[in-house]
Amino acid sequence: MRSFIVGLVMLTTWNVFALDYVCPKGQLILVQANVKRLVLKCKWKEGMPAFIKDIPYASAAYTQKNSKHILDLATAAKVNNRNVRIFLDSNSSTSPDGCRGHNCRRVIAIGMY
Repeated sequence: MRSFIVGLVMLTTWNVFALDYVCPKGQLILVQANVKRLVLKCKWKEGMPAFIKDIPYASAAYTQKNSKHILDLATAAKVNNRNVRIFLDSNSSTSPDGCRGHNCRRVIAIGMY
């Protein structure tokens, strides 16, 4: 069986070094959604990249282009029990306000499959 991305939201141009990983079905949690930002968390489980233990949170400021679509895509992934691929900016200094650099990074793109 082949997998393909059924939804993709790009938040920025791709001129940064990105960390990416697959958040398996049922592991994605919407931690916070308010007027400033939304925060997603992927619960680490065996077989996932080790850095997810240290950086489990992905955040997007609502001032970022297309950021409101992340909530739609994350909700659709949870409802339809789908995997999510998350691309994060590796630079902690670009994280949205309220996103702690030691465990949270800015979302560059998110895809559901």
